[in-house]
Amino acid sequence: MTEDITTSVEKKMEWYEHLACGWPLILIFIGGALGGLCGGAAYAVNAKVFGRDISNTKKYVYAILIGVSAFLTYFVAVVILAMIFP
Repeated sequence: MTEDITTSVEKKMEWYEHLACGWPLILIFIGGALGGLCGGAAYAVNAKVFGRDISNTKKYVYAILIGVSAFLTYFVAVVILAMIFP
């Protein structure tokens, strides 16, 4: 009986790539737990993008767009929560 074992080789990110992925974590200081949730999710998605084999320009553009999306998601969630719990 043979087993098909596949391994994924993930590239280690440099410090500046971590910085580009992690800039949405600023939301932790702005929004506490909810900000941390949005910023952490954006960091995870950015890390996946930086692990892919695409051009560096696209990686950084996607990191900016994902971070802006995290900020928008945070502010929409705050507005919704403010309307539900006045």
